[in-house]
Amino acid sequence: MRKAITASAAILLLAGCARGTGGQVDDDAEYSPDADLSGSLTVMGFSGVDEIATTRIDRAKEDLDGVDINIVEGELDIQQFLSAVASGEPPDLIYADRSQVGSLAARGALIPLESCIDGEQIDLDQYVDSAVEQVNINGSVYGIPEFNSVQVTMAHAELLEEA
Repeated sequence: MRKAITASAAILLLAGCARGTGGQVDDDAEYSPDADLSGSLTVMGFSGVDEIATTRIDRAKEDLDGVDINIVEGELDIQQFLSAVASGEPPDLIYADRSQVGSLAARGALIPLESCIDGEQIDLDQYVDSAVEQVNINGSVYGIPEFNSVQVTMAHAELLEEA
């Protein structure tokens, strides 16, 4: 259960790893698990519209005490995000669909997360391989999968035939 909570919360906890690139890859970007967390944190593409999302936001606020969290609600607006990156003032963290990560990384809008993954000791083996592959571009990881589950659809064959 603890792994599931950790995996689900990973997106918000990676806030310390996120840095905007302003369209330029920052090869000097550093990550420290011991960094002092202060100031503000802008998250784009995440909304607290249900109990789980609201709980995640509340936990992040507790864990990041002293950090002013600004959430740009709603699904990630790619144009809004890319405009923010181009302006040099991107959000600190985005909540994106895995299928969007490759395009954003190819445009230089994201930075690789290897040092963050190492620093937070995130075990990528806990995720389905295909989920990790979707956020792995040219050997670098640009996102952390949120869930590790498979949706199953079941149907009652007799009822389907009758319908």
